[in-house]
Amino acid sequence: MSVEITRIAVYQADLPVPGGAYHLSGGRAFPHLDSTLVKIETDGGVTGWGESCPFGPVYLPAHALGVRAGIAELAPHLIGQDPTAVERLGELMDAALPGHFHAKSALDLAFWDIAGKLADRPVCEIMGGRAAGPIDLISSVSCETPEKMVAIVERFRAEGYRAHSIKVGGTVEEDLARIHAVLEAGRPGEVYQIDVNRGWTLDTALRVLGEVTGNNLTIEQPCATYRECLALKRHIDLPLMLDEIVTTPEDLFRVLRDDGADALNIKLARVGGLTKARRLRDICADAGLALSIQDTGGAEVAFAAVVQLAQSTPRRVMRSLWDPRELAGVELADGAPEVAAGAVAASDRPGLGVSVREEALGEPVAVFG
Repeated sequence: MSVEITRIAVYQADLPVPGGAYHLSGGRAFPHLDSTLVKIETDGGVTGWGESCPFGPVYLPAHALGVRAGIAELAPHLIGQDPTAVERLGELMDAALPGHFHAKSALDLAFWDIAGKLADRPVCEIMGGRAAGPIDLISSVSCETPEKMVAIVERFRAEGYRAHSIKVGGTVEEDLARIHAVLEAGRPGEVYQIDVNRGWTLDTALRVLGEVTGNNLTIEQPCATYRECLALKRHIDLPLMLDEIVTTPEDLFRVLRDDGADALNIKLARVGGLTKARRLRDICADAGLALSIQDTGGAEVAFAAVVQLAQSTPRRVMRSLWDPRELAGVELADGAPEVAAGAVAASDRPGLGVSVREEALGEPVAVFG
């Protein structure tokens, strides 16, 4: 069935962070997130939804107003196009607006939602096939006092989580206190990622990690540059996961050439959506690089897309995924993947599997077509 895009509506949603604010390294704090949702309509009556939510304006070279401005540039080029031609649409968007991956991600998710609905299959089944079993979720523990961080881990533990990402990025003394407190309160079978979000210099990283050991521990994105991360990897015994500094296949090929990481965190909006995330995922799977699949933020649509990609990822490299609804504070859609005992599996419903509550979004902030 051939269909064409006839209309694109853009919505804005504020996502208040439960508890008041979320803290990263360097004093970065977010009391709420600003999410952009898109609704793509077709002449066949099938509708697709996408979402893109930057993690504040100081996390990556992206911000919410830029997402909506980028969509405004791209949308006129998409009217009349076949939404199921995801690779060709990616080429079209890259030609019309180089970069701006966060803007493209929302549109790309909607393309896949439509493709799945037209095929009457969930996205994971048309993206490589459903891998068996649920996938472990990883918590996201805000950079707080050691006592607060231990309490946050305990709350997630009570919900069945076995994997925890603890945010650090202060002084050597502060971060050692945070790390030791959480690890000392850990339980058998749990795994931890020390996520620095580029907050350490190489010197600080070497000083902190010289005092940290554990066979259940991974260091995630410790420094701001690839040079620093590569130098650090050559001095430590702990596995190293990269995140923010790997955006394109070119970045990933350099990492593989240098043996510069043991794992990669792929965030959909950071790399441009499901189509480009799948490309990176497949390269990692062929190279045997472990994966965490996430998004930079969002509500049910973003979460559903993350789970669909993770569900189609070979289990031998799939480590964990993150539920961005931890920081959403509102519900914008029904039918999100069900979480049980700290794990989740993709929905059997067609497309992304969620039904957006349009009444919760209000009027669109822009319409094209």
